Amino acid sequence: MLLPRVFNLDFVARWQFAPASELSLGYRVGKTAFADNVDGDYLDGVHTLSDATG
Repeated sequence: MLLPRVFNLDFVARWQFAPASELSLGYRVGKTAFADNVDGDYLDGVHTLSDATG
């Protein structure tokens, strides 16, 4: 059975520069890798995600 390892990073910035004026910026990046073996520690999972393509 393939089990996913997922990493998500979200960044949101909001700037209120005048009354009733607002500028918003959002950025999202994610990475998923599927593995047969999910045994191991946190760093094994990070290495699995960093080795995944896409």
